[in-house]
Amino acid sequence: MGWTKEDLCSINGAFGHLAIFNSCLQTRSIDDKQLLHGILKIITSWRKQHEDIFLFSCNLSEASPEVLGLNIEIMRFLSLFLKHCAYPLPLADSEWDFIMCSMLAWLETTSENQALYSVPLVQLFACVSFDLACDLCAFFDSITPDIVDNLPVNLISEWKEFFSKGIHSLLLPLLVNAIGENKDLSETSFQNAMLKPMCETLTYISKDQLLSHKLPARLVASQKTNLPEHLQTLLNTLTPLLLFRARPVQIAAYHMLCKLMPELPQHDQDNLRSYGDEEEEPALSPPA
Repeated sequence: MGWTKEDLCSINGAFGHLAIFNSCLQTRSIDDKQLLHGILKIITSWRKQHEDIFLFSCNLSEASPEVLGLNIEIMRFLSLFLKHCAYPLPLADSEWDFIMCSMLAWLETTSENQALYSVPLVQLFACVSFDLACDLCAFFDSITPDIVDNLPVNLISEWKEFFSKGIHSLLLPLLVNAIGENKDLSETSFQNAMLKPMCETLTYISKDQLLSHKLPARLVASQKTNLPEHLQTLLNTLTPLLLFRARPVQIAAYHMLCKLMPELPQHDQDNLRSYGDEEEEPALSPPA
């Protein structure tokens, strides 16, 4: 699979061969981890030799269908590699850097091209970028102590402090923008195809990442609450999503709200003590 730049996107070249490998991986027809590790090394070399074929932080309206297709197949391969081969096969620091940096760059491209989501190939690009982010989240979420010993020393801290934070700082606002005020998206609509992998990824968001959100303020003037404004905004944004028609959105909202619930009582404690024996009902902190 050592191709010239002109052949990389050809159905008879790297693109076609990679699509075949991905199909075999999906059906578990290939179980040679060393072979798949070799393919990863080849893809990594493409990044060094043909940087412009990787659609990182760019306008997808300017990308050809062939280049879009190649990027989609590379993302699919990386997702399948993580599921089937990343452990116990030891990867070098540079290979982990390639996988995680590429994932985040593709995700940024997806976020920057929301106006093109109605284009089928762009929608597919978005879906597989979400899938790759989700598979990385799942990989790091399931790491056991024996796996940690075989990973690069700073990999876990880099994931938590930069890459995981980067994923969710992009996806939470993207979810809010994607659904807008429309609570009646059909389960079979094209938007729902994107919502499923996006929402599955958001189930891995941490409480600290939720609390450091950058969502636009969503406050209600008559709402009596002891919660700080950023927490009010989060609750007032997420709680209505429990009634959203698309099931993936409901599930993601449930997981995120479950992580927030333990935060609420501490903001009411001082308020409850101040009421004493007064007859007025205390103001607690449900969402509006």
